[in-house]
Amino acid sequence: MRLHYPLNSQGAEDAGQLPWKDGVPSTGVEGSYPGHAIVTDLEAELLSMIDLAGLVRSGADLTQGMQAVARGIWLGQFGGTATALTATLPNSAVLPSLQIGMRVRGIAASDYSGSGGTLAITGIGAAGTTVSYPIVAADGTSLASGAWKAGQFLTFDIDGSSNARFSGGSAGTGSVSSGGLSVGLRGLTGSSAGGAKTANFAVKRIAAATAAGTSYRGANLAATFNGATTGAGGMDTGAMPAFSSAGTGWLALYWIYNPTSQAWAILGCAGATSSDEVYTGQNMPAGYTASVKIGSYVLDGSGNFRKFRQLERTVEVDVYAMGSSFSSPAPNFAQVGDLSPAVPYDAAAWLPEAQQMSTGAAANIYLAPTAEGIGAAGMVSMWSTTNQARASGQPVRLLAPYTAYQAVTQGQTWAIWVRGYVF
Repeated sequence: MRLHYPLNSQGAEDAGQLPWKDGVPSTGVEGSYPGHAIVTDLEAELLSMIDLAGLVRSGADLTQGMQAVARGIWLGQFGGTATALTATLPNSAVLPSLQIGMRVRGIAASDYSGSGGTLAITGIGAAGTTVSYPIVAADGTSLASGAWKAGQFLTFDIDGSSNARFSGGSAGTGSVSSGGLSVGLRGLTGSSAGGAKTANFAVKRIAAATAAGTSYRGANLAATFNGATTGAGGMDTGAMPAFSSAGTGWLALYWIYNPTSQAWAILGCAGATSSDEVYTGQNMPAGYTASVKIGSYVLDGSGNFRKFRQLERTVEVDVYAMGSSFSSPAPNFAQVGDLSPAVPYDAAAWLPEAQQMSTGAAANIYLAPTAEGIGAAGMVSMWSTTNQARASGQPVRLLAPYTAYQAVTQGQTWAIWVRGYVF
């Protein structure tokens, strides 16, 4: 559409006739003369919007312009194959081209499999002319297999290289979206009785992602991990790692998703293999493409789970004694010791318990992530001859793996335990 001007005496639009003037019949002031194009061009623009949105023109519905804006270019159900989509602009509409940032939408007729592919649209440039756009992921990389399922609403954005970037599918359990990594768990619980290779988990909301950033969502899942097996539901490869020293016995668990079968399962691996929010190892079971981290765990010397209970990203364990003679005088902080038998390498914080062991005045103990005492959390003893109070402290950050510091007041001696961690 272009800018229109008033007509001159020869009936041609003329910028020299600006500004537009209103006529005043009572005084004989003559107003500007508009040409018909100022109305018919606007009508043509509105009708094109309605046509490209796949709507049927209706003089009785004066909301069709709004409907067209909300719907955009609607291609209906795509034809072709899973990796070679075809479509025709609706209502015999024609567009000169698809410009960068323009968006088209439609419905998938089949599951996406393989990689790459094209979107061929008829009605671009001229009636009957077809232009093909390579399909890529939202970030411009290759699209992963299983990116969408049959029946989902698909959205493609045209980029500066005339690619059709897949930017999203419809929502729902097992559904897919793309355009930035989105992973996480809500309402996660887990537990193991210990001394075995099994643990049980449940989650209310889940979003797992592929390495390329395509995410899949699920709800109200429950599953058992069995580390005595390999593949979906067990280890990615090999046996559960046994603890012997710092950095060993570290297990990471992931919820994984197969977009073809729409199956969810739990996968375990050595923490040194993968500890990111999505699985980065090389042994994902066949057909599974997306993952999200459940947690990290320290196993016992036989490669079995220690007893634990988990809520979201907090894991509570049977208390592990660090010692009973901590007495570094505040403000001089000394290292607590090696937390690795109770806390995994990637823990963000640990949960302490402490108790004043010596007789004398009530005292404080301070636990910190640094030798300088920055970020210290304090606990106070209510010691008496009949009651030595054992207190549970707030989470203490871990700025270096397995490393924490302590200082006490009043020259007293304290015992410290680990009761859990946050990852």
